[in-house]
Amino acid sequence: MFPPETIRSLPNEASLIADATEYNAFRAAWGTLHDYGNVTVPAGIVLVLKFDCKWTGTSYHGGAIRLKVGSIYIFGMSSTTDIGYTTYSFYVLLAAGTYDILVEGKSIGDGNIYCKNMYVGYITIPDTATKQLAAYSSTVTLNLASRTCILGSLNRGILHVFAYAVTPLDQTNMENIGDTLTNGVAILVDGSQVNWTLRNQDPTSAYGGASGRYSVPVTLNANHTIAFSKRNANTNVYLTAIITPWLLSDDATTSLIIKFEFPQGSTAYLVTEPLVGNPTVNIKFGKTRAISFGDSIDFFGNSISGTGILVGSYTFETPNPTDLYALVYGFGAMIARLLLDVR
Repeated sequence: MFPPETIRSLPNEASLIADATEYNAFRAAWGTLHDYGNVTVPAGIVLVLKFDCKWTGTSYHGGAIRLKVGSIYIFGMSSTTDIGYTTYSFYVLLAAGTYDILVEGKSIGDGNIYCKNMYVGYITIPDTATKQLAAYSSTVTLNLASRTCILGSLNRGILHVFAYAVTPLDQTNMENIGDTLTNGVAILVDGSQVNWTLRNQDPTSAYGGASGRYSVPVTLNANHTIAFSKRNANTNVYLTAIITPWLLSDDATTSLIIKFEFPQGSTAYLVTEPLVGNPTVNIKFGKTRAISFGDSIDFFGNSISGTGILVGSYTFETPNPTDLYALVYGFGAMIARLLLDVR
């Protein structure tokens, strides 16, 4: 067996904040819900962050919340109905430096705003093309080169875009295809509008900003553009983005991360781990046929689905591995290690 190819380098990652405490307050105007303090990061990292928030009212309902990293907000949302605890997760690209992690809230109804389970850390991974957190001013272009890993050629990267938008003293909303929303912000990838994978609106009088995430597999060795269309020129947009094969998306059909290139009879191993969440991850070796009759036909034995640390493996005795791919998906998790046992 060859030595494993390590994607997630544990000596080069760190936990910066691990605070499960619930914080809550009534805020008639925007104010601090909790200041988690400063984190210091080196160059070349991906900041990983997750937290939970909610709001509740008694007679009048609704609330708003926003999250700030350093001087830039990365998340905002509001509603006129109560919401239960919901987890929000982010990948943030930053220059080396020190950044304050701040959660702010505003009560629209007569209840409190809550946050808890703030976890922040950083990882270092290979094979990235990135846009550091900044105000959007013009089209962003990212291009990630392919390379040969222990199992074969990198075939796809995952593009993750995290955006926050705010309009002074007005609502802001993230638009999908066909929407016409107040101070709408649409995302365009490679010149065409696409639907947000996840969007958090600000359709109230809180005026705290909206946010969205877009995650999709993309080709390598090609320019991929990110742009925003705004219905109001006064709306300000901020973003951070990354292309990498290793941070997974929820795309169940085109997340063909690796094209296998090793001798027949060998056994391939692929290990995934939770990162900003512990989602259900799927690891499949094969390729969807022209007419699919389900995974049992399209993908070979030992395709697995589950949470926690997963090990997908298959010994390619009859199929030719050079015709096949590793299909891996589950946002919030990552590919951590690759192994190959050549026979």
